[in-house]
Amino acid sequence: MVQKRNILISFFKKKSFAYLAIFSIAFLVFLYILIPPTIYGPDSFYHTKISLMIKKQGLIQNFPWTYFTTYHDLFVDHHFGYHLLLIPFLSIPTPKNLDSLSTEIDPLIKGKLATAFFAAIAFLLIYWFLRKLEVKKPFLWSLVPFLVWSFLARISLIRAPVVSVSILILGIYFILKRKYLALSILSFFYVWIYGAWPLIFLAVIIFCLADAIQKAVNNNSFKKFLKYFFSKENIFILLSCAFGLVLGLIINPYFPKTFSFYWFQTIKIAILNYHSKIGVGAEWYPYSPGKFYLSTLPILIPYIFSLAWFIFKYKEQDTKRWFLAIFSLFFLFYTLKARRNIEYFTPIAIFFSALIISDIFKGLDWQEIKKQIITLFKSRNNIFYYLVSIAFLFLFIFFLFYYSKYGLIGLHQTYTKSNPYNLFQNASHWLKENSKKGEIVFQSDWDIFPQLFYFNTKNYYINGLD
Repeated sequence: MVQKRNILISFFKKKSFAYLAIFSIAFLVFLYILIPPTIYGPDSFYHTKISLMIKKQGLIQNFPWTYFTTYHDLFVDHHFGYHLLLIPFLSIPTPKNLDSLSTEIDPLIKGKLATAFFAAIAFLLIYWFLRKLEVKKPFLWSLVPFLVWSFLARISLIRAPVVSVSILILGIYFILKRKYLALSILSFFYVWIYGAWPLIFLAVIIFCLADAIQKAVNNNSFKKFLKYFFSKENIFILLSCAFGLVLGLIINPYFPKTFSFYWFQTIKIAILNYHSKIGVGAEWYPYSPGKFYLSTLPILIPYIFSLAWFIFKYKEQDTKRWFLAIFSLFFLFYTLKARRNIEYFTPIAIFFSALIISDIFKGLDWQEIKKQIITLFKSRNNIFYYLVSIAFLFLFIFFLFYYSKYGLIGLHQTYTKSNPYNLFQNASHWLKENSKKGEIVFQSDWDIFPQLFYFNTKNYYINGLD
């Protein structure tokens, strides 16, 4: 009996169990969030439908369905790799006892299953990277994103950002370790998987910047800043990433349209951002200050503290810490401009905070702190310290309860109140039965296009997908 107990204890202490635990927790949490028979975010219909079409007929080269948009003349599936990743899940056999209407809905449920799996992989990589950073309590740090409602909301969608987060984490690791070939290969596939691929090149630029700043500070010589930035190692890592990205644009089923498309997508939409001129998706607009601070407080508190410590001890920081500080600040300010960047700010802010706070803890004499605490509680005024401890305990419990309810339970309720799968199913069937192929439907809003498109590809629509 004792031997069995020892075997069980040793199993729970293994690293492999921690990886299994974080994956399982994340997978079950996202199943709980996604279980309502609704869709939160209409683009999920589009991505599921495109994946079904690729599965059935191969590559989609033209997109006439949004008739009066740039997609009509210049279509590039900038989620192509993501759509391929969805196909294995969409290939899961459909139950035989479903009626025709339910069979039509079934792929959306499989898309949710895929999202829960991809989200669990993202959390697994967050934990893995925290271990690589050698921070204290990596498992606890990897649970912090569960308290950030806006982060969970973004990666719970049947959309590519959940995969993009995982790719960027791997990219950061390859950059920090200067794994040139691995970075080049990852950059190539990033272009295929999602249109946010410029982020990995930005990460490389910021890494070179961090490396130059660290050397300039360390050597007290900012005159050599450009020399440090354009060192042989930095030039090599810049070229490795650029080579993979350019190759991904050229060896691409949509070449040569990729260059003109990404000029429009990356420069005009992502950077210039026309949200002040035309109505686009909510993700391109900023959060209200109150909502941003409230929803991100679980990461903002340790992040701001870590940032202050970093600035105070800036001469002692290495390239890795400079890189995570600058990269997290970039995403903080970009999230304040466009809320869609919260999925990147959250893990990178956690990496930075965990690293700095671990540094602080390593420098503390815990035995001396323990003695001081015992002395305080044995003093004449110990009732004060007991009351303060109880107050902090209740505050901590309230904090966890509030953000669990505001985060996990709140997001589950948001899904519950969202539009049902079949909101436009009957209307789409009526259109198919009472119109000619290719006739243009004048819909009342651009963001109902994905639902109409999912159920009816016989007709075209005036616009959609922004």
